[in-house]
Amino acid sequence: MRRYRLILRRLQAGLLFVPLFLLLASPAEAARRKRHSKPEPVVEEPHSLAEALDQAARRSPAAGNGLSIEIASLETGAPVFERNPDSPETIASITKLFSTAAALHFLGPDYKFKTTFWRQGEIKDGVLEGSLLVVGGGDPNISGRFHNDDFNAIFDRWAQELKAAGVNRVAVDLVLNDFFFDSELRHPEWPAGQEAKWYQAPVSALSYNDNVVLVGIRPGPRAGKPAAISIEPPNGILRALSSARTVGRRGRVRVAVARSAGSNAVRVSGTVPMRGVWWSTPIAIDDPTGFFGSALKNRLKAAGIELAGKVVVKDARPDDSWVLVTETDSELLPTLAVIRTPGRTTPGSWSPKRIRAFSPPWP
Repeated sequence: MRRYRLILRRLQAGLLFVPLFLLLASPAEAARRKRHSKPEPVVEEPHSLAEALDQAARRSPAAGNGLSIEIASLETGAPVFERNPDSPETIASITKLFSTAAALHFLGPDYKFKTTFWRQGEIKDGVLEGSLLVVGGGDPNISGRFHNDDFNAIFDRWAQELKAAGVNRVAVDLVLNDFFFDSELRHPEWPAGQEAKWYQAPVSALSYNDNVVLVGIRPGPRAGKPAAISIEPPNGILRALSSARTVGRRGRVRVAVARSAGSNAVRVSGTVPMRGVWWSTPIAIDDPTGFFGSALKNRLKAAGIELAGKVVVKDARPDDSWVLVTETDSELLPTLAVIRTPGRTTPGSWSPKRIRAFSPPWP
């Protein structure tokens, strides 16, 4: 992901040449452009809220069909402005307005999503003679979003807390409790066949990296050799099945990446030229809790902590026999700030996550 950000910065740097070129254009060229350019339409200043809204409704992207709106007075309920109010439309990201307002009203601005990490059993000679337990609270930020793009940061901190307690091996299981939400992972009205799209990632009380991986494709050692495929964050859920090949330097990037619904195989095909090219695309996973557990197990192993048991999912709740290792809190307001940033796109699962937090099956 850091390389992706580097490529993005280079592209942004390249775009700086465009305004520089325009500044260096000759006066004759500027005059020619002025003669052939269309005059800007004159827009009169609105004299009322209704006129201002009417002007906004005529501008792109609202202009034309596909706009349905009604604005009413809070005091009287009378319509202040309307345009095709009875026309059904797909509201898409407008949903974020409703869920954001509801989150602030029902949860309050001081609300925090909580994820707790527990251990059970005695520690003898570096061995935890019991299990680990993660209790999810619907946190959408267990990722690198607030950690300098380091998607391992939170799990690595958990692992260090275990190491500090003297744990090098876990004798039993890693238990995952995702019962804070119900079992419906995707909205039933979301389009079928788009389960691998990042914006249709599943919804879970335990989510990691937005329930999305980044599939990267790079050239192999020489032309004719298989392309190099990577999946980040690394996990034991998805596997790459690739027929992509490396071609000569003058070749073009022609890559297709797909994952069928219900399958953990990511199929990669096409060609990558033998030059400094790195192509990537986000792919959503189907099993968010399994993805969470697999990634956490990997980070425990990287820290030198062996899990002897399995990763299991069940409604286990900590009692007096469990010891809190650490807790991860995620504040509501910074999360909402990410969603409402102009031009920012967020997974479709974010709105359902906030809505489900209003009425979880257990406190």
